[in-house]
Amino acid sequence: MATNPVASLPNADAVRAALQSCELSVVSEAIRASDTVDACRVRLPALAWAEKDGTVTSSERGISRQRPFLPPPGEARQDWWILSQVARRLGHSAAFGWNGVADIFREHAALSAFENDGARDFDIGDQAALDDAAYEALQPFTWGKPRFFADGGFYHSDRRARFVATPVRAPSNAPDAERPLRLNTGRVRDQWHTMTRTGKSARLAGHRPEPTVEMNPYDASKRGLQDGDIAELASNWGRAALRVHVSDTVRPGEAFAPMHWTAQVSRAGRINAAVNPAVDPVSGQPELKHTPIEATRLDVQWHGTILARRPIMLPDITYWTRIKGSGFEAYLLAGEEPLAAARQKLSAALRASNPGPWLEGESGVGAVIGDGMLEAVMLLGERRDESARDRLQPFMSMGRLTVEQRNALLHGGDVSDRGGEICACFGVSTRAVAAAIAGGATSLDAIGAGTKAGSNCGSCRPELRALLRASRAKQAA
Repeated sequence: MATNPVASLPNADAVRAALQSCELSVVSEAIRASDTVDACRVRLPALAWAEKDGTVTSSERGISRQRPFLPPPGEARQDWWILSQVARRLGHSAAFGWNGVADIFREHAALSAFENDGARDFDIGDQAALDDAAYEALQPFTWGKPRFFADGGFYHSDRRARFVATPVRAPSNAPDAERPLRLNTGRVRDQWHTMTRTGKSARLAGHRPEPTVEMNPYDASKRGLQDGDIAELASNWGRAALRVHVSDTVRPGEAFAPMHWTAQVSRAGRINAAVNPAVDPVSGQPELKHTPIEATRLDVQWHGTILARRPIMLPDITYWTRIKGSGFEAYLLAGEEPLAAARQKLSAALRASNPGPWLEGESGVGAVIGDGMLEAVMLLGERRDESARDRLQPFMSMGRLTVEQRNALLHGGDVSDRGGEICACFGVSTRAVAAAIAGGATSLDAIGAGTKAGSNCGSCRPELRALLRASRAKQAA
């Protein structure tokens, strides 16, 4: 409930195998498709936060009423109702005999005061007698003192704080000759956890469309890896296949991979399948920042891009990742089989879910155009075409294509290369920022004034600084 452990826990393949081997595994989830849902036998449809009724406690200890602003979809139910129904069927009706959220809040408030006598700061026992009408009209309030520890006292008999000194411990698994790289996993700018929600946003997908492994130029060169290659990362626990991004922001001997991509949106991007399960003996935190691995270049024979209005059942290929577009699904692909065989398999899969006349174009382009509208388009080639998605996606938003538009599509799409999105807030492309810098923008404020990039949430500002530095270095040379 409320988590996706088959994707988020280390040694994730072992987690999935454990769930699948259980005689009974039950998952309560608001998202139909997730790695954990697929591994469980019984699936209970739950509500998302915008559909729930109850209270919310903020990190500032503020308790406020939460009221749904979306209707419950289908047979989905609140978490408390699901738990109470399961408990009743297990013979615990009296302990879970709630009739609504007000009952639960009253019990929660009463428990905060039970055997308390001032020993615990959390005490909202005065709210335990609220009737249903008072609960419905509950105004936000903050529990406890206005400010904790303001008098300098802490939770010990002498009221003094305790600093717990823990000895320095080396990671449980050290790199060796077979696994010489240290894998570090973490987050990227525009995604959250396992992408069950953020992965549905076309705008957020524009910046980092696929899972990558960042490696120092020295380590990449030593392994015959170039920017854009597909590399297999292998540890003693599992494997993942990711797009290589060569970067001097990663130190030699280390590699970084994002933890967001799951089996729902990628062929082998589940990096936690390779992460070691050792945990810190004090905190219990897994060693997510230190897994010995080796990276090996996969001998892919082709790269490709597919945009389709309806999802595709892809054949078994080496690498794919699925991205949300505006009214379509985008797929970035690569494979080890011959290009001609891949073209035949993929065009058949594309046309199976996106029926219509199939037109062949130049430079590896093929498209389904029905009643004048583009239903799906595919571009395959021996080399990676990083700008293909940007060039092809404008045609998906057009109505009936003119002869000129259809010809442009079949010749490879819009020739103007946006260079990829860099600012998700305003949809600003890398090309637009580069043009602003070339036009005299020499600071982040100047870039923001000219393009709006970096002027809202600020998460793209480090990349804008990198573009500025690169421009200054080029001018100095």
